[in-house]
Parts: sequence; structure tokens; C-alpha cells
Amino acid sequence: MNILLTVNFSPWSSYSGGGQYSTHYLATSLQERGHSVTVIYTKSLREKIVIPNTVTYTVKWAIFFGFSSKVNALLRPLNAVSVFFLAKQLLKKEKIDVIHSQGEEGALIKRLHKKYSFRFIVTPRYPSYPEAMYRKQTFIEWFLFHTTRAKYTVLHYAITGADQCTATSPSIRKEICAVFNLPENKVTVIPNGINSLFLKCAKHDFNKDGYILFFGRLTFNKGIDVFIETFSRFKNKKQRAVIIGRSDNKTDIPTLLTKYKCKDRVDLINWLSSDDLIQVARGASMAVLPSREESFGNAMIEALAMGLPLVTTSVGSLPEVIPENTSFLIPVNNSDLIVERMNWIIENYDQALKMARTAQEQIRKKYNWDNSAQLFEKIYRQTSNN
Repeated sequence: MNILLTVNFSPWSSYSGGGQYSTHYLATSLQERGHSVTVIYTKSLREKIVIPNTVTYTVKWAIFFGFSSKVNALLRPLNAVSVFFLAKQLLKKEKIDVIHSQGEEGALIKRLHKKYSFRFIVTPRYPSYPEAMYRKQTFIEWFLFHTTRAKYTVLHYAITGADQCTATSPSIRKEICAVFNLPENKVTVIPNGINSLFLKCAKHDFNKDGYILFFGRLTFNKGIDVFIETFSRFKNKKQRAVIIGRSDNKTDIPTLLTKYKCKDRVDLINWLSSDDLIQVARGASMAVLPSREESFGNAMIEALAMGLPLVTTSVGSLPEVIPENTSFLIPVNNSDLIVERMNWIIENYDQALKMARTAQEQIRKKYNWDNSAQLFEKIYRQTSNN
């Protein structure tokens, strides 16, 4: 099949996250399975992005309406226009069997059905939706919502125009159906895979004296403030922490470290490649990832794939994707319980490692991108027969 994927931003943009990496890994797996794959990413005209020479699929760039790729860019919904015109150009040149969008950037793709025959799939990769979308709104509420949160309005056009939608977990499917008033048979659950490097990394004997690890986007939604607070209250004051990731402009990590008086015990490391992350993680005793929202939980699954004991939250899809009784899932913002579980892991480290190794075996069997690509192939072909 000739497959076109679309997504806002890219894995190599100043802003990137699970949606961009998931698109990249899915495209790579589909290409490896013999399909011809092109991905439309978006970037601003001023951005200079170098595509790694390891990328095996074709990359195309649509215009990101903004000075840089920021998640809350005011004109971001207009990216749907540039993605539409670029997809139209590609359709004029060759037969495309499937267009698979990851969010609101695909809002206008359905319009191309008037002239071109293809299957249109949407996988909305939002971890949650505003409360206002679940209830009937007054005119004033409706007007304010659609003017201040236009990306959700645009996403609505993408999802309702799709031949089929997919979700990364049952809970996310339930949200999508509730928010966009879709029947359940129009939304199929296909879990993410994870980078194969995490699945293939050598098994390692971790040490309880290693540092406490946080990795991912250093934002409020990912709970970086909770991590720093709970680490400052950790029983062993000689233990260090390592924080790996990129911060947004709203999260002042040094100020948080000063506030909780643990600056001298925390090492900050910028975003790492998967290879380098695996090497750094070998010195950890556990991963603590107290996120406030997750549509799948790539970082949590990666930690478990490496065999690290994990303390995280019971938010979004995490109770569904993390193997039962292998990690500590804490209610959001419950710092006291997080600290308690961190201390328990150190005091019962052999048992914690046993739990983590049980998770590791299950993760390595279940979450790989080749499996996910096979499931998407079925969706692509089922839709084509409708």
C-alpha cells in the first residue's frame, strides 16, 4: 500500500512528544513491512530541522503557522490548511491508498474524497479533553470555547470526517466516543508500540543505591513539579535524582529545585537519544513519573521495558496498559503516597525488582511497533472494503 501519515510538529522539532514519536515509529514499521510510506510533518518557515539519515520513509513538510513549533501556538489550527494542500499535491502525483492523520491537522482531508479515492483514518493522540466538551454549552460558553480552544473544534472535523478512528486504549476510546458522539464500532483500540531499542536492550541488575530517575517532557502535565517535591521528601537524603528532558517556557526547573531545597542532589540532562537514555537509566534505582495526563504512557512503558521499578499515576490509560501488580499507580497529586511507595521500593528492593521483571517480560511481548503496524494494516484494508 501507498500510505500517507500526517501529524503536527515532528520528532525533531523544538516541541515533540508521544504523538510525533509514535508517528515516526509507525511509519518506520510500515515501511519495513513493505509499504511505501510518506509522513507530512509541520514546521514553521524559520525552523531548520535536520532529518536523521536513519529515517527510511519519505518526509514532507507542511507549514506550521507560527514563529516556532509551540504546542499552544495561536494559529496552530490553520496547519490543517497547509497539510490539506500538500496532501492534495501528493494525490495529484500518485495513487495514495491510505491517509492516516494523528490529530486536527487532518481536518480538511475528507474534502479530498470528492476527487480522490483513499481511506481516511484518524488517531487522535490527545491524553484528555476539556470538561466543557462533555456537556451542553450555553451560547457564550460555546463561543468562548471555540475561539480560545479552536484546535478542538478543528479536531472535531477530522474525527467526524474519518472512515475509521483508532485509540490507544479502551479508556481513550470511551472518551473519544463521548466527546465526539461516535458509535463504539467506529473507534478501534490499537495500542502503541515502543522503540525497539528498549525491547532489545540487555537486561540489567539495578541497584537500590542508584539515582531516582525522571524522563520525558518537563512540564506541569507530566508532573515534574510533583517529582521534585516528592524527591525532596525522600527518606535517604544522600540519594540523588536525575531529570532528563526538555522544559517548556512555563516550567522553571531551577526555581522548583531551589524551592524544595534539593538543587545540589539533582542532575539535569537535556533530551537524550533512546540509546543514551538506556545507558543513563542503568545507573537508576527506580523511575518516578507522576504524570497528570496520559493517552498511552510511552515513558512508563519504556521504563518497564528496561526493567526499572516504577512509581507512576493511575491516570488516563495507564491502569490499562501497565501490567497488573507490577508497578505503583498512585492517584494524581497524591505526593504523600508517592513518597511512601518510593521508600517502600528501597526497603524491599528485591521484591520491587521482581515486580519490574514481571512487567518487563509482558511489555516486551505486547508492545512492539510491528504488532501495531499489523493491526493498522487490518484497519486500512477493512476500511477499503466498505
